[in-house]
Amino acid sequence: FLVGSPLYRHGTVTPGWVARNETTFEYVDERYIEVLPVAGLSARGASGGAWVNERGEVVGVQSSMMSLREIPQGLLFAAPLHAVRDLLHSRTDAVAADMGLAVEELWEKPPEVIREYPASTRGLYVAAVVEDGPAAQAGLAVGSVITAVEGRPVRFRDQLLRLMRTRPPGGTLRLTVITREAAGPRQVTVRLVPLKEVQQRTREGGKK
Repeated sequence: FLVGSPLYRHGTVTPGWVARNETTFEYVDERYIEVLPVAGLSARGASGGAWVNERGEVVGVQSSMMSLREIPQGLLFAAPLHAVRDLLHSRTDAVAADMGLAVEELWEKPPEVIREYPASTRGLYVAAVVEDGPAAQAGLAVGSVITAVEGRPVRFRDQLLRLMRTRPPGGTLRLTVITREAAGPRQVTVRLVPLKEVQQRTREGGKK
């Protein structure tokens, strides 16, 4: 149940159902956030409300929702409980590593795009790159496909993002990348920076 005050309607309780037993990552406001998906509907303004189970135990905090052209799609996203605990314990802003890019699973792309790569290619399509961010500095561009991370094949978005977020800013990730132009894969090392730094570069790029 989501306890909140959507659009200033105080003390409302909205039902929801666990949509996935583990967290995933969603691209919200030009950054990746870790979320617990919940099936349900809620009005805007409920962000920050507590998700509680039938025993009244807090299991997450309402963060965002899936929408299409401003229409809710029945999937809500809650900040996971471990993130809330970390915040209450540290009393400081969270520090997360980032590469300054957005990816899509290759199968999401239209057939004509998939055919531009070698047959049976599996990986993550680079859909956006922050100008002068770590990924751009390492030579990644829109249209690159990441096929492996630290030598391990990747097919799903969470595989890359979960590994990235386990490493501190200042570390690196070794990616195997293919492009439409290159004859074969190449190795790229990307330096991880604080998410706040990537967000600042995104804002600066938007002002140009």
